[in-house]
Amino acid sequence: MQQPYLTKWLEIRSIEERESGDFLMQVDFVCDQTTAMVWKVDSFTGPRIRQVLTEAEDADMKFRLSFASERSSLDQQRYGQITRYGRNAVRKVKFACSETFAEQLAVLKRIGDAGELEGASFIAPSLDLSNSSGIDSEPEPDPKPAKAAVNAGKIASVGAALLVLILLFYFSFSKSSLMDEKALANTDGTALAEGVAAEDKSAQGERLTAQTERESWVKTAAAAAAIPAASEPPVPLKPQFQAPAAVSLDKPVNFGISKESVAITFDDGPSKYTKEIVDILERYNAGGTFFFVGTQVRKFPEAVKYASDHGFAIGNHSMTHANLQKLPAERQQAEILQTNKLIKDITSKPVALFRPPYGSMNGHTRKAAEGANMKIVLWNRDPEDWKSKNSPQHVLNYIEHAQAGGSVILLHESEKTVRLLPQLIEYLQKQQIPIVNLE
Repeated sequence: MQQPYLTKWLEIRSIEERESGDFLMQVDFVCDQTTAMVWKVDSFTGPRIRQVLTEAEDADMKFRLSFASERSSLDQQRYGQITRYGRNAVRKVKFACSETFAEQLAVLKRIGDAGELEGASFIAPSLDLSNSSGIDSEPEPDPKPAKAAVNAGKIASVGAALLVLILLFYFSFSKSSLMDEKALANTDGTALAEGVAAEDKSAQGERLTAQTERESWVKTAAAAAAIPAASEPPVPLKPQFQAPAAVSLDKPVNFGISKESVAITFDDGPSKYTKEIVDILERYNAGGTFFFVGTQVRKFPEAVKYASDHGFAIGNHSMTHANLQKLPAERQQAEILQTNKLIKDITSKPVALFRPPYGSMNGHTRKAAEGANMKIVLWNRDPEDWKSKNSPQHVLNYIEHAQAGGSVILLHESEKTVRLLPQLIEYLQKQQIPIVNLE
């Protein structure tokens, strides 16, 4: 017999990411007795639950997960609820979740005895989550081979230059030795002409042929030295850039796009990396959408113009990167409108997209965005590239294990992004999925 609802609850103890992109959540299932279990959570829901846990004000806070979920009529997104409670505060927090996660909640709600947990395919016995993936962590790439390749390239370049100098010296000496001293001393060319006329014609022809061959060798060697030594694979010639295809978002709040496309988005710019990111996207004829923070726009206005002039979509990421959910309605509106004005003054284009920092928003946020004729853009693929422990290869592994079509990928402007972006684009293009702008 099913127990009354108030005698049964789920308490979240921790949640960690696996290399596959899924998450393992350690949960206490409380129903007369407490049963520790491990719940495999999908890559969409996991980051949102972890965000609720990490934003807690009190380190001793506990987290009770509601069995219920609801679908929002505004954005047609399913939401779950976690109650954060401690000694001095209790707060209910909603988070976006997948339909799969909502179905799993419903399964657990129907379970009336801990013994029935064995029948749930997404539940495993309690285990040590110190290594969340169960797999040895991936070692950081050794920088020495790359450094050795660069040094080898430098040595090859210096060697080529020395070869040219030797050839030039040798052929110049040989050429001068063949000249008649009388011709060499003549400055107007008359004596040279007389000397040549007096020479045997066959010998003259041989010298001219040899001279032509030497000059050809010198030109070839010089051209070879001008080509930089290949410390990395050569970049293919770039075709003339065309503005990438764009996908029009049709909802007030968007988490993904149609499965025929993929969007790469960049948060927290503009920065010193913006131009490099734009150049990489342009080289591959790939789309990109930038969400700029107002305070950064003031620091790097030329980067904003550069991205806009090269045909990439620019969105608003608030004025100060504040947690908007904690601000009153008028402050939220100001965060949006001030940034819109800064961007439009530079690009002469209206700003149609808005991404709230941390994905944190409420009804006031949605109303402010709607009043500015903007669509809210969130994401459904977050490789957490901002974490120092997450190498570029970690980010690539995350994308490769996720379904590419329909993805809105969240990245941040950083040196790490500049390094991983070419490989990410090449992987997506091999899947023959267009990388688009958002609008």
